[in-house]
Amino acid sequence: MSEGESLSFVKDLSSLTYEKVSRAIQTTQGLYDDVCQYGRQVGDQAYQTTRYYWDNFPPLRWLVYTFIVFVLPPLIIFAGWMVLTFGFVSAIAGAGVVVSQGFLTTCGFFVFLPTAGFLIFVAFMMACFAVFTWGGIQTANAALSKFGLIRRGNFMEFAKQRAISGRGARQSDYEHSRR
Repeated sequence: MSEGESLSFVKDLSSLTYEKVSRAIQTTQGLYDDVCQYGRQVGDQAYQTTRYYWDNFPPLRWLVYTFIVFVLPPLIIFAGWMVLTFGFVSAIAGAGVVVSQGFLTTCGFFVFLPTAGFLIFVAFMMACFAVFTWGGIQTANAALSKFGLIRRGNFMEFAKQRAISGRGARQSDYEHSRR
């Protein structure tokens, strides 16, 4: 089979499939419309017949009302029992959820509290280290300036310059800052 023949075969098959699907959809839609129309006719006829008997035969109404009066109390009791049991089961389930959530929260605290405590301790130690380092630098600055080795504040400026440049201050910069 050549390429042209296979292409025409595919086109024929495609058009044939499209036609069959279209016919199936139309047939299905027609059947659906017929069923709906028949259902409307039967429902309308049942409504008209029921309405006729309801309006023209009072014993039918008496029977229905008596039936409702005798059936309604058990239905109300059953509905009340359903509400009561649903509430009871929901309360038990809710208590179970609360208990399990409390247990899981407690387990979470067993992990959270030591972790938080450790992190707070580390943060406190780092803050203490930073404060003591700053105090040491200030003390060294005061002592060096008291001995006349640097002017007040120059040591910190030299350290800042060295930290900012990233490659460190050169000796000539230090000498320049001493003057």
